[in-house]
Amino acid sequence: MMPTFNRRGSSFEVDFAAGVGVDLVDVVVDLDENAEILGIEILGLLETHPGVLHSVGEGVSVDRDADAIYVRVKAGRSLDQVVTIAAIAFDSSDRLAAIRVSLED
Repeated sequence: MMPTFNRRGSSFEVDFAAGVGVDLVDVVVDLDENAEILGIEILGLLETHPGVLHSVGEGVSVDRDADAIYVRVKAGRSLDQVVTIAAIAFDSSDRLAAIRVSLED
């Protein structure tokens, strides 16, 4: 497939698959006492990607008041949080396809 080029202001994207999109978004990562990841709160998605609500199900919940989606990785008690940026991939229906987060030490 021929890649498509889309310019958005001062940034651009090159897509290799039709209907797949990626956004950089703010996230809050919940950590347990061993710094293991418990979950990821993805902020500001509902207004820009309403189809993300189709991702809600086992392990994925929504907080409409906070305009956030929460992805539970494992059960546990959150003792620390890290605010960072993640790359979120969406399929052609705006459902979550992948989340890429980098936690620096």
